[in-house]
Amino acid sequence: MARPSAPKTGAMMKAYYSTTLDPLAGVNVLLGEIGDLTVSGLGREGVELKYRGSGYIKELPGLKSLREVEMEVIYGMNPTLDAFLEEAMESAEIFLLKIMDGDITESGSAGLVMPVFIKEMDWKQSISEVSSRTVKCVNTYAVNDGEELNPQWLEIA
Repeated sequence: MARPSAPKTGAMMKAYYSTTLDPLAGVNVLLGEIGDLTVSGLGREGVELKYRGSGYIKELPGLKSLREVEMEVIYGMNPTLDAFLEEAMESAEIFLLKIMDGDITESGSAGLVMPVFIKEMDWKQSISEVSSRTVKCVNTYAVNDGEELNPQWLEIA
């Protein structure tokens, strides 16, 4: 995967959702009304190996951790997005979330793609701030054309 030659700020990065479960096709809808976005769970479980042949405990790579995305969605800026999120939360809709380091249509853009559902959607209405929703999406089971989808790193050719 090509890496940028200079650090990218969050303002240069983009997030998209797609209701089609094909990572390379479908309509990518820009989530332009979000503030902070955090991806957690980019880790791996460890399995301890203990045996009498050595006085050491060794750790072996195990399963990958559950990946979650938390994003602050500014409420009321895009009624279509608000309606999509509300319906996706209520119906447990599975969709693809694509978190890219730039525009998804530009060659060389790279990022994380995974099937998710909305696990939580808290609504914050502070007196002095714009109303927002903290949307928590979690990696889930999804199948596209008979093949199970897993989180993957995608680079646009």
